[in-house]
Parts: sequence; structure tokens; C-alpha cells
Amino acid sequence: MVDANARRQRAGRRILFAMPMKDVRLAKTRLAPILDDDRRERVAYHMFEDSQRFFADRFPSVDRLVVTPSERIAGAARALGAWALVEPTTAGLNAAARRARLWATERRYDGIVIIPCDIAFWVAEEIEELVESGNENDVVVAPSIDGGTNALSLRLPSTLPFRYGPQSADRHLAEARARGLTTAQCHLAFLSHDLDTPEDLAAFGRTNAGMPEADHDRHCGAQH
Repeated sequence: MVDANARRQRAGRRILFAMPMKDVRLAKTRLAPILDDDRRERVAYHMFEDSQRFFADRFPSVDRLVVTPSERIAGAARALGAWALVEPTTAGLNAAARRARLWATERRYDGIVIIPCDIAFWVAEEIEELVESGNENDVVVAPSIDGGTNALSLRLPSTLPFRYGPQSADRHLAEARARGLTTAQCHLAFLSHDLDTPEDLAAFGRTNAGMPEADHDRHCGAQH
């Protein structure tokens, strides 16, 4: 596999993976019906560590920034080779994304990919697809299975409003098109699955070997 940053450098661009992460004590609250507080915290922390080890191993030359209100998470991020930006309070995903974009813009990155830490299965080829599409477009959205935004790539500088929440994939694309920006949508089978609800956890258990039927189901297409 060709390293994503090497491809970006060939395109004359420098990118940042920005990864918002809650305090684990406040994470995965929708799993409360089936997991007690201790188990929810352990699941959230394990997924965070798994995400950081994946990117450190598969994309070692791409800078990472973890945005979090938790000093514990910030320390773990630094230990795993990422930058950490500690938020003064828990202010939600839109605020974390704004802070990450400002941090990247001030340091003259050419692009930012905002991506969560709670993806059930990480597949390097999907991240490559996302990165490649970001080479060609101002805004790239990878939707979740419920219409949210599981990855958002922006060419910097950018003033695109962040619209995380229900149906945010369409809302991000609409905001981009309204500003005359070039856009693409990446349908990525593994990246579309986060782990937030009891149903997600049940699906994760059923497909613990890795959703082989969806292995080649990934594509990015320009939006008009």
C-alpha cells in the first residue's frame, strides 16, 4: 500500500487527520441499556486506542490531532504519536471540529480529514480512497449508515459550517454546494459503521470476522 501522505506530497499537499474523542466517562451512553458504566468506558477506551494504533501503523507519516476534553485521552494520544488539543469543556462535535480546523489552518496544513475514533472496523484501503478523493475535491463526505458524517475531508483554508447531527452528510454537501465548492461522496462499507447503539454492538458481534461480503463495496463519486 502506498502511504497516504506520500500521495499527498506528490500532489503538493500536507494533510492532518483530526480525531475528536469524548471523555470516556461520557462516551457510548446509548449502550447503557446493555453495558454498565465500567464496561462502556472500557469499550470506548479500547476503540480509541485501536484507532490510534491503526493510523500509527498504516499511516505513520500523516499527522494526527486528537481533540478531547479529557487529559487522560490527551496523554494516551501523545503516547501513541498524535498531537493532542485539550478542550476546556465538552462542547460537542461541531465545536471540536471547529477547533481542529483552526489548529490545522494556523499550522498551514493544506487539508484536514475529520474522522471519529469509534469505527468498528478500520480498513486502510478505505482511508486511501478518502484521501485520494480529497486530492480532487474541496469537500468529501463519507456518510454513516444512518446518514450521519463518519468522515469529512476539507481543503484548507475553509469556512464550511459544520453540521454534525442527524442527516449531516447531506447537510454538509448542501453547504458545500451552496458555496460553489467541488464535492464528492465516498460510500465506504466499513467506515460507515460506528458503534453507538445496542444494535451496532450486536452487528459487530455477528461480523467479528470482518464483513467479508462488503469487502469491495467502496467508491467515491463527485457530487453535482
